[in-house]
Amino acid sequence: MYNKNTVHNVCCVLLTLLAFPVIAQGAYRLLVGPLNTAEILTYDGHTGASLSPFATGQELDQSGLMAIGPDGDIYVTNGSDDRVDRFDRSTGNHISTVISNIDSPAGLAFGPDGDMYVSSGNPPHGLFRYHFDGASWIQVPAPAYSGSISGIAFDSNGSLYVSTYADNSVLKWNETTSVFDTFVSPGSGGLNLSKNIMFGPGPDGHKDLYVCGGFNDAIMRYDGLTGLPKGISEGDARFAYGGGLDHPSDLDFGMDGNLYVVGTRNPGYAHHGVLRYDGSTGNFMDVFGEAVVGSESLLFVPEPLTDLMEWKIVWDVWNVGELSGAGAGGYGTDRICGAVPYEYRIGKYEVTNAEYATFLNAVARTDSYSLYNTAMGSGYGGITRSGSSGSYSYEVIPGRGDKPVNYVSFWDACRFANWLHNGEYNGSTETGAYSLNSVTDPPNASISRNAGAKFAVASEDEWYKAAYYRPGSTNGYWDYPTQSDTAPTAESPPGMDLVNGSANYNNTVADLTDVGAYTAKPSESPYGTFDQGGNLWEWNEAIIGSSRGVRGGSFVALGYALHAAHRDPSGDPSFEAYSFGFRVVMLPPLAPDFDYDGDVDLTDFSVFASCFNGPNRPPACP
Repeated sequence: MYNKNTVHNVCCVLLTLLAFPVIAQGAYRLLVGPLNTAEILTYDGHTGASLSPFATGQELDQSGLMAIGPDGDIYVTNGSDDRVDRFDRSTGNHISTVISNIDSPAGLAFGPDGDMYVSSGNPPHGLFRYHFDGASWIQVPAPAYSGSISGIAFDSNGSLYVSTYADNSVLKWNETTSVFDTFVSPGSGGLNLSKNIMFGPGPDGHKDLYVCGGFNDAIMRYDGLTGLPKGISEGDARFAYGGGLDHPSDLDFGMDGNLYVVGTRNPGYAHHGVLRYDGSTGNFMDVFGEAVVGSESLLFVPEPLTDLMEWKIVWDVWNVGELSGAGAGGYGTDRICGAVPYEYRIGKYEVTNAEYATFLNAVARTDSYSLYNTAMGSGYGGITRSGSSGSYSYEVIPGRGDKPVNYVSFWDACRFANWLHNGEYNGSTETGAYSLNSVTDPPNASISRNAGAKFAVASEDEWYKAAYYRPGSTNGYWDYPTQSDTAPTAESPPGMDLVNGSANYNNTVADLTDVGAYTAKPSESPYGTFDQGGNLWEWNEAIIGSSRGVRGGSFVALGYALHAAHRDPSGDPSFEAYSFGFRVVMLPPLAPDFDYDGDVDLTDFSVFASCFNGPNRPPACP
C-alpha cells in the first residue's frame, strides 16, 4: 500500500516497509553511529532488521551525536574535523557542512526556536548557538557557560538544559537572571560522568529527565520538575542498566515506548549493539538489531508522511470541465467543474487518524490553533490526547488508525497542508500553501492557495476530476466516483457489487470504514482513488458564500450526495463534524525546482531527466 512513485528517493527504506500493514501507524528508522567508523548504520525501527547504511564517507569520521533539524534533515557532529554536517533525511546523501570551526563538537540539539545549539568538547569549552538566515547557519549569542558540556536538551516548555561531565550535574538556563541554575546537583543519585540527556515519559504524567551515566553503566532518571532522583530506590537515580551496558553515551525512546541505549562498551562484554529497556520499569529486554561494538549515538527517525502516503497521478492535462449543481440535476450553485490544466497527484485515500496523529505530535504540544477536537477521543473519532498544554501527546485509538480523521475544520486541513509543504517535523503550519499567519478563524474569502504550493487541500476541480473524469477518452465524466453512472451499493467492505462498485453511505455500516476497504472492482475512481463517495464529506477549496465546499457524501448521507452534480455549500470553514474529513494533493513545483527543495541545482536536472524514464515520473513533468 506504500507509494512506489514518490518524488523522494527512498528506495532502500521503503522496500522494508512493504511488510507492514496498510498505512502503518508511524514508520521509523533507527540510525546508529559506531565509534571510529565513517558510516551511520540503519535498522528497521519496528523489527531491528539491518538495512543499507544511512550514510558513508569522510564526512562521518568520528561522527558524534545526531539530531533532526527543523527542515527534517539529519545533522551530525564530526569530532575529528570540528564541524557539523547535514545529510538528506531520505537518501542519506551529504548535503553540506553547516559549521566548520567548532573545536570537538560534543552536544547537539535544536531548540523550539529552530536554532541549533552545539557544545565544544575541548577548551575553551562553551555553548554555541546558530541561526539559519535562509542561506546559511550563522552564529548568534548563546547562554554563556565556560565549563564542560556533554549533553543539551529542551523541556516541553522550551527551557534549556545542559549536562556537565566535569562536576556530574545538569544545569537549567534561567531566562530571568540570565545564568545557569543547578537542576540536578553534582553527583545526585550517584551520577558519575554525565553524558547525553533527554526528556522522556514519566509515570506521573509529566516528562522526566534521563541522563547517560558514563561511569554508572546506567541511564539515570530524575524528576522533570524538581531534578530529584527517581531511580531504583530513594536517593538512587539508576533506572536502566544491565544487559552488558558499558559507558552509555546516547539514548532515545522508540515508538513502542521503550528506551534504547548505545555506549562505548568493552568488546569483551557478552552483548553489543543497541540495548532495549522497558520504558516503564527500566528492566533490560534484549539487544535490538545486529551487533555493534561501541557506538556514540542513536536516533529514531520517522519517515516523512509524504513518502508513506500513496499518491495517484491525475493526467489528461487541459481536460474540459462539465456543469455541476442544480442546473445539472443536482444541488447547489451551478459551476463548470473538473477542468485542470496541469498534471498533479492526489491522495489515494482520505487523510487517516494515524497520519493526523503524527501531525498533532509534531505541532500541537500546546495546540495553539485547536487542531485537536476532544470529540476525536470517543465515538466515531480515532485519536486520544494526554498530558497538559505544553506537553500534549496524541495516540491513535486501537483499530482506528486506518479510518479517516474526522472532526477537522477546513482551517485544520490547511494547516496540515502547510506542515507538509514546509517539510513536516517542526515545519510551520501558518505559512506555505496558505497564509494563515496565526489567525485561528480568518475571514473565509481572504484565504486562497498561494503560488508555489507543494501540497494543498484539493481544489474543487482537482477533487472532481480525480473522482469522476474518464481518463484517456472524450466521453466526459462518470456520475459516481466508482466508474459508474449508477449509484454504488451501500454495503459493508469489501463489497460485492462488481458492476457499480460499493461504498459506505446511507448509514448501512453505522461507522467509518478503513480507507481503501472496498476492494470489489470498480470501487475506486477512474484514477485509482478510494472513498471519494461515502465515508466522509471531504473539504475542498471552493468558496461558496461564507462556506467552503465539501464533496462526496459521508457514511450517514443518502446516495444523491455521491453524485457528480451535488455541490454542497454547507461547510462553514470552522465547522468540525463527525462526518467531515479531507484529502490532499501534491502539486508540481515551479520549474525548474523539480525536487521541491527551494534550490535549483544538479539534483533538479536528475529529477527532470526521470521524466523520460518510464511511468515513474515526478509531477513536474510536462
